[in-house]
Amino acid sequence: MKTEAVLFDIGGVLVELTGLAEFGAMIGETDREVILQRWMDCPWVQRHESGACGSDEFAGGVIEYFALDITREQFLAHFGQWISRMLPGAEALLRGIAARAAGLDAYHVNGPGEARAILADRGL
Repeated sequence: MKTEAVLFDIGGVLVELTGLAEFGAMIGETDREVILQRWMDCPWVQRHESGACGSDEFAGGVIEYFALDITREQFLAHFGQWISRMLPGAEALLRGIAARAAGLDAYHVNGPGEARAILADRGL
């Protein structure tokens, strides 16, 4: 069977996200589990991860939801720094995929909405 597309989420799968501690400081919380739960419970995070909103709307929604004293640009710059390193095994996984998927197009998408549009455009 020929591989036509490979899709996967990078956050916590291929890369380590370290911004939760900094985000916790922004919302006045130190417990990592509580910070993560509050983040995941935010409807704007859910919308962004599902592709239902773009980055600017996501930033504005998170800022309003958590009553953050920060601009959208500052939030997005902060959010963009959350990736600290590739997780063990990620590079080997990507190299293995690349070897089997030579000639395939690669895309960075912001959620399933964008992924569906790309796949539809490719007839997949």
